[in-house]
Amino acid sequence: MIKNYIQYLNEVFDTKFDIDWISSNNANINVDGKNYNFFTKIVVNFPKFGKISHVQFTDEDGNFNITGGAKNSFKVFSAIKQALLYWLEKEKPDGFYFISKEESRNRLYYSFSKKIEQESNYIFGYDLASELIETDTVNVDENDGLYVFVRKGRRN
Repeated sequence: MIKNYIQYLNEVFDTKFDIDWISSNNANINVDGKNYNFFTKIVVNFPKFGKISHVQFTDEDGNFNITGGAKNSFKVFSAIKQALLYWLEKEKPDGFYFISKEESRNRLYYSFSKKIEQESNYIFGYDLASELIETDTVNVDENDGLYVFVRKGRRN
């Protein structure tokens, strides 16, 4: 039987990876012999939502693009999901966001966001992105994807 896209994503997103935590907000992740870096920083304190952290991940050269085709992208996102869920459980930020600079990967980022929402105590919402952009704290281009989450109970 051929798996559909959602079944495939669920299977890949549940793969476990070894994560080397360097500090409470920085980790190295190895996916098929290539290293990736996961890191966070608090960028803004919203009276409405609290402290919002910027979550980023890069390859070993500091590039934000994920190379290696769709199959590799899914594996990298699975590893990032694992690191993100661990970080959320340990640090319990009021909210966080990440930015997609690759318009072609919006479907993957959206699926990733829904998976994080299902497996965490955070709510995903586009309406939150517009509020964050209005503060001029986040620089996004018109083709960028901005994915924002707040902890349940923090949203009015």
